[in-house]
Parts: sequence; structure tokens; C-alpha cells
Amino acid sequence: MSLFSVKFDPDIDLPDRGRGVRLADDPVSDAISGVATLDDAAFVLETFASLIRATVRTNFYQAKPHISTKFDPSGIDVLPTPRPAHEVWVYSPRLEGVHLRFGRTARGGLRWSDRQEDFRTEVLGLVKAQAIKNAVIVPDGAKGGFYAKLATGMADRTARLEEGQECYRTFIRGLLDVTYNIRFEDGGEVTVAPERVVRYDDDDDAYLVVAADKGTATFSDIANDVAGSYGYWLSDAFASGGSVGYDHKRMGITARGAWESVKIHFSELGIDPQTSGFTAVGIGDMSGDVFGNGMLLSRHIRLVGAFDHRHIFLDPQPDSAASFCERERLFRLPRSSWDDYDRTLISAGGGVWPRDARRLNLAKPVPQLLLWVLRIRLRSRVALVDEGVNMSYKYRTVRVRGTGLVGTIARKHGSGPDTYETSKDPSTSVVPVFFEATGEIRFFDRSMLEDVVAPVS
Repeated sequence: MSLFSVKFDPDIDLPDRGRGVRLADDPVSDAISGVATLDDAAFVLETFASLIRATVRTNFYQAKPHISTKFDPSGIDVLPTPRPAHEVWVYSPRLEGVHLRFGRTARGGLRWSDRQEDFRTEVLGLVKAQAIKNAVIVPDGAKGGFYAKLATGMADRTARLEEGQECYRTFIRGLLDVTYNIRFEDGGEVTVAPERVVRYDDDDDAYLVVAADKGTATFSDIANDVAGSYGYWLSDAFASGGSVGYDHKRMGITARGAWESVKIHFSELGIDPQTSGFTAVGIGDMSGDVFGNGMLLSRHIRLVGAFDHRHIFLDPQPDSAASFCERERLFRLPRSSWDDYDRTLISAGGGVWPRDARRLNLAKPVPQLLLWVLRIRLRSRVALVDEGVNMSYKYRTVRVRGTGLVGTIARKHGSGPDTYETSKDPSTSVVPVFFEATGEIRFFDRSMLEDVVAPVS
């Protein structure tokens, strides 16, 4: 704390703050060097010290109910690559959030994450894609995400939404607390530093914009209101969308763009998705911007299964027309979920289950591949109701030879004609591998895989 206060307390009057910081850092380095063994204690101490050293701004001395900390990621050795140019963390008893930017001028959305333990991993994966997309728009990509601690488990949808919105406001405030502003005076621009912030980066860093993302599609007006209360120079251009901009969900911009790729893919197979029926499995629900719009771009989509962080939806033999109308109803229903789906429209063997259900006992005719996807994604909580069939599974963690890729495959133990073999299917050498970090399934020849750990029941 001595190093932190010397570095950032604006009330400490030092003729040479840089020299004071170096002197305050010496005891920290000596204490770490004095740790007898290179065990976890030394690693934790060194990591904490590197975080303080890499901190370039903080709102800690603004006496706010939340703490914002801006880092120079290049100085944090434990961070995975790629490392962003700027990283801001916002913490309060109600939320934790992170914003990653790969350059001075960068754009990207803020999402309401449901991944408490690894939302930074989620955001890092998204910002890499954002950087590629932004190459033809603005120079660099950005992405942010926050986890609303108290909202988890709230049964009342309205209360949960209100809590999420308040956490979003706090997240925006935290970002603006450490961001420079611009004032226009007498026809010129004046850069204004945030109050009571001692900085250690050379960039005035007055460009910060945000956008809608998962869970925040309707929050742009909230963000612009907060920016307005700070007198932020971009005004209602701070957050794209909202009442004075483009509504992502209403216009379906992202989904319509992705659908062009879908049409190209199907055209190579000789199929027109606008006139021919096809089955689909998805991750998301109809309240979402991309998934919701995407599932309404053809009346011939037969959605046989989907899941999000709340529910699992299965409809083995959907009626294209009826299911389209029901998806459209959910899309227009405020704060809808799969639980709002009309059960009378779901075919035999299907249904809607809470994502945290201890076990799913499914009846035929659920497709075997869909069963396998659910089993490996939800581990051993999915089984067919079929007397005489043992559906017990063991899981193997495997590494793809010659790479750092580590994933999971499932192997059935038991017998029965209707069970689905995975890693031991004698008819093929191709094995599906699930990568939890990205949520994707990729296929590899069995010879490319090696066990990392023994099977775990």
C-alpha cells in the first residue's frame, strides 16, 4: 500500500514523484527476494507487485463507491497473449468489469457476462475478433464485459434487469473516471485530465466509445446519459445505438451481415436457405440481437436445439411455419427466454429445461449428434430414457499434438444400439473435441490426440 499511495495519492506532495516511487518499490523488491523458496507465495507476491507497477491510472483517490484501475498490459508477465494496449478494471461489491483496447482509437461493445470466473478470457477472445472486423472501419478493436454479482440467481426478471442496468452505469462511470476529456473553448480544443488522477502513461487518451453487445442491446441511452453527466465530449456519440442512433436489435445489422455468409455456404452445397428447409442448432435465445435476428432470416429454418446461460431448448421434429411464428413472438416479447416458448408447439422428445438442471432425461427421437453435443457441453447430465441402455460416460482431456490446444472428448461405457459412440467409434478415425475456452467443437484424426490426464468419471 505504501508503493501504491506514493505512486497515486495526489495529496502527497513530492518534488520528484518518480524518484519517490522507485524508493517505495525497493522494500517490495527486497521482501519478494527474501522469500525462501520459489513457491506459490513468491509467485503471488511478484504478481501483485507487477500489477501495481503496471498500473498507470486509478480513481482510488476520487472517493467513489467503485474502484477503477488502468493498466499497461505489457508490464504484466502473467497475462496471456495477445496483450491489449490498454486495460481498465472496474470493481465494486456489485460488479466486476474489464475493458480491453488494442489501440488509441478503438471501438467495440460492452457485454453483460454470465462467466464469473473467466469473463476476461471471454472478452479477450471477443476483442481479437473485433480487431479484425474493425480493420476496415477504425484502426483497432476494443471490447468490454462486466459481471453483475447480485443479479445472478434473481428470479424476478424486472429486478434482475434493473440490477444489471445499475451495474452497467457503474461500469461506464468507472471507465470515464480514468479517461481524459476534451473541452471546446474559443474555437479550440482543450484536453482535460480526470480529477485527482496521477497518470504514468504519455497518452492523453480522450477517445473512448462503447457499443451494444450481449445483454446490453438496449443500454446505449443509459451509457450516453452517464457520459452526459460527466460532460464527456462525444455526448450521444459515446455509445452507438439508442434513441438517437442505430438500434442493433431492431435493424439486425450483424445478423444480416452474417446471413450473407450463410447463403454463400449453402449455395456451395446447391441449397437455397430461403426456399429449402434445413435443421440448425444454436447458442443463444430469441431475446438476443444476433441469434434472435438470425433465426428470423428464413422461414425454412428448423431449429432442433439451442441453449444459452439459462435454458436448454430441444425440438427434434419442428414445424417450420409454426416454430418461425413462435420464435418471432419471443423476439418481440420484452426480456424473453426459452422458458416462454409454447410447449404445445414442441415435437415429441423435446422441451425446455433450466441450464442448471441436475440431469436431463430425454425421450426419442432426439438426434444422436445433438445428444452428444449436449453431453459433452453439459458433461454427464444428459441421457436417453431407454430401458436396458447404460448411458454412463467418462471424459478424457486431450492435447492436439504439436499445438497448445487442450480439449475434451467423451467415451461411452455401456451398451445399446441407440447410444452414440464418440472417441471409440470403429467406423471413423475422426474424433470431435470440445474446447471449453471458446465453446467450439473441432474434429481431429485420433492419431493427432494424446491424453493429458486419465479419464475422470
